[in-house]
Amino acid sequence: MSSQEQSKKTIVVADDDEGIAVILRQVLEDRGYIVHTASDGRSAVQIIEEVKPDLVVLDILMPTMPGYDVCSYVRNQLGMKDVKILMLSALTTEPSKEWAKAMGADYYLTKPFLTQELVDQISTLLKQ
Repeated sequence: MSSQEQSKKTIVVADDDEGIAVILRQVLEDRGYIVHTASDGRSAVQIIEEVKPDLVVLDILMPTMPGYDVCSYVRNQLGMKDVKILMLSALTTEPSKEWAKAMGADYYLTKPFLTQELVDQISTLLKQ
């Protein structure tokens, strides 16, 4: 593995909307990130445990395990306090955003979203 590959940041994108997952993977890989995708919560947890990403993009409403629970599991059961978590959801209410923060999310972005806004926020989170 080259030093350039070692310095690449790893991101897990978990979204049951395949179209969104494919677009995010392409956009993020084009910017040099290593991207893994999951289409449900349990798969996301397995991938997160395996690859120990720098950042996770989580949809809230997913089959097998909602994004809130994945976020909480990553923070509490896996003890991954340093991984950045960005929640990406169609849920726009304040209680949804507050609950995401309570579960350990670092940022909450609502759908529909601008791709550049997502990329900028990921960049910001990874620099923290």
